[in-house]
Amino acid sequence: MIIRPETSDDVPAIRALLLAAFPTAIENEIVDQLRDCGCDQLSLVAEEDGQIIGQILFTPATIEKNGRVVRGWGLAPVSVSPKAQRRGVGAQLIETGLAQLRDSGALFVIVLGDFNYYPKFGFQPASQWNVRSELAGVPDEAFMMISYNDDAIADGGIAKYRQEFASAV
Repeated sequence: MIIRPETSDDVPAIRALLLAAFPTAIENEIVDQLRDCGCDQLSLVAEEDGQIIGQILFTPATIEKNGRVVRGWGLAPVSVSPKAQRRGVGAQLIETGLAQLRDSGALFVIVLGDFNYYPKFGFQPASQWNVRSELAGVPDEAFMMISYNDDAIADGGIAKYRQEFASAV
């Protein structure tokens, strides 16, 4: 298996993967909107025997408080083909993406997900930094963050994914 950046040739396979990995087409709609928005992003695919078996997307996110905006990244979605699940594909995608963001000087990465899964990659409840999600009703343990620069986020604030994620709510 190789992990590599997404190319335009991968789009049909990624769409099929997202439909297989998630119960609705919402993730496909969001990923298409993000692909079309022209924003910075890090999209990686896992390829095995010429087939896309996994994909991860990181897009810009912010933490805002009292007019101050700190820019970082949001992880969503990560998808793995049902036939390739439980083989570490998602873990390799997450580790590779986080390493690239850290090495590029990212200040933080947020994720809304399973507290039993994401801490093994260094994610902790964002409340630890006095950061909370802009989405109402998100359980504290499900909204997590990795800080690569505690000084940059010392005041905490409200974390926001890109507006394209609003269609998932």
